[in-house]
Amino acid sequence: MADEDVTVDTQDEQLDTEDQELSDEERALEELKQAVEVASEEIGTLRRRLTITVPRSIIDDRMKDQLDEVRREQTVPGFRRGRAPLRLVEKRFGREIGTELSSRMVLSSYVAVTERDNIKTVGDPMLLVTVPPAKGHPGESSERLLPPQEAMEHIRLPDDGPLVYRCEVDVQPEFELPPLEGIALKRPDVRITDEDVDKELRRLLMIRGHYAPMEEGQAIQEDDLLVVDLKITAGNQTIKTEDNAQLAARDMVYDGIPLTGLGRAAVGRKAGDTVTLDTKIPEEYAEPELRNREARAEILIHDVKRLVVPELDEAFIQSVGCESEEELRGLLQNQMEAYLDNTIHRGLRAQVDHYLLEHTKLDIPSGISSRLTERAVVSRMIEKMQQGVSQAEISKEMDVMRTSAAEETADELKLAFIYEKIAEERDVVVSEEEINGVINEIARRQNMRFDRVRDELARADRLNTLHVNLRNDKIRDLLVEQANISEVSAEDKPSDKPRKGGRKSSKSK
Repeated sequence: MADEDVTVDTQDEQLDTEDQELSDEERALEELKQAVEVASEEIGTLRRRLTITVPRSIIDDRMKDQLDEVRREQTVPGFRRGRAPLRLVEKRFGREIGTELSSRMVLSSYVAVTERDNIKTVGDPMLLVTVPPAKGHPGESSERLLPPQEAMEHIRLPDDGPLVYRCEVDVQPEFELPPLEGIALKRPDVRITDEDVDKELRRLLMIRGHYAPMEEGQAIQEDDLLVVDLKITAGNQTIKTEDNAQLAARDMVYDGIPLTGLGRAAVGRKAGDTVTLDTKIPEEYAEPELRNREARAEILIHDVKRLVVPELDEAFIQSVGCESEEELRGLLQNQMEAYLDNTIHRGLRAQVDHYLLEHTKLDIPSGISSRLTERAVVSRMIEKMQQGVSQAEISKEMDVMRTSAAEETADELKLAFIYEKIAEERDVVVSEEEINGVINEIARRQNMRFDRVRDELARADRLNTLHVNLRNDKIRDLLVEQANISEVSAEDKPSDKPRKGGRKSSKSK
C-alpha cells in the first residue's frame, strides 16, 4: 500500500511539473484553443474569410486577471497597494485595460484558431472593421480591410456577449516537395569585366544623384518626378484627392489603385498639362464596396523634377577618396573581385530556385491575391537594398512589378510557398543577430545610419520580409551544400534568373 502511495505521489508531482513548464501565455493560449469558435468561408483563390468568436467567459476571466494585476501593481489614492476595491480599480483603469485587452484578445484568438485548425496562412491577416468618416468629412461609417495595427483602433470589447470579428487571410496551397538532396548545379568561371566596373561606377554616381526642378516648358521624360494634384473618381464618387502629390512618370500604384499608362501619357507633356487615366480598382482593395469598379484618375501636373547624376569629374573622384579615375576604377575592381565568390554563390542559389520551380507541381492561379504579389515586390526591394542599388532604381523596379500581370510574379510567389514549406519541415530559423547584421550592411551600402534603416523597415512592416529572405537564403545555402556541383566555363554559365517572373537570388553576405 505504501508503494502505491509513493507511485501516485510521483505521478502527481510529474503532472505538476509539466503544468509549471507551461508559461501563463501558453496556458492562456491552450484555453483559447478549447473555447474559441470559427466559421471559415472561401472567398477567392487561396483566400479565406474567418469569423472568430471569443466566448464571454474568456473575456471576463481575462478582464478579472488584468484588474487583479493592476490592483497589485498600481496605487489608488486612499488605499494601500493591492487593497483597493476591485470595482474602484475597474472604474479608474477599466477603459485602458479594455483597449489593451481587445487587441490581445484578437491577436491571441487568431493565433489559437490558426494553430488549432492547422490553417497555414501567408503573412498577417487583414481585419474587416467599421471605420467612421474622417473628422470634418460628413458621411457614413464604412467597412474596410485594415492591417492589424490600424484595425485595433476600431475594435472594442463588447459590454456583454462574445467578441466577434472577421478577417481575411491568404493561405498556403497544398503540394509535395521534390527531392532536395543531390541537386545538379553548375559552377561558372565568373570574372569581373570592364563592363561590370562601368555599371558599378554608374550605380555609385546615381547614389549621389538628386532630383532637380526642370525649366518651365521642358518636356517630361520617363521616370521624371511629377508634383501633381490628383483626383480619383469611380462614377460620381470621389475616392481619393491629394494636392502636391509626387508621382513618377511611369506606370505605378497609388494607394492601392494602379495608374497603368501614366508613363506613356505623361512623357512629352509639360507642367500645367492635365493627364487623365482610366483604371480599375483591384479586387483586393481595402474598401470592399469599391472593388472591381471602373475608375478615372485626373492628374494636374504642377512641377517636373529630374534625377541629376553627378559628372565623373575631379571633384567627384576626390569626394570618394581617390586621386584619379584610374585609381577609382581600380578600387571598384578590387571591391568587386572581393565579391567574386559571392557572385558565384548567387548563381548557385538561382539554380536552386530554378530546380524548385521546375520540379514542384504548384500552379499559382491568375487571380492570386494582390497582397501576395506585394510580398514578392517587397522581397525584391529588400534584396536590392542589400545589393546597394539606388533608391531611384528600386522604386522603378517595384512600380514595374506592381503594375505587371500577376503571371509575371507567379514564380516569386511559388518560391515563397516552397521555401515556407521547406523551412517548416527542416525547422530553419534566423537569429536576431543575423537580421541586425544584414541591416548594418544595408545601412553601409545606402549610406544611412543603422537605427534609421531598422526604424524605416519596422515602420513599413518589412522586418518580417527581411527575416523571410534571410531564412530562404539559409535554405538555399543548405541545398547548395548538399548538391552535386560541376564546373563549367564562363560561356556555358547558367542563367542568373530562372525564367521570366522568377526570383533572382540575393547576394550572399
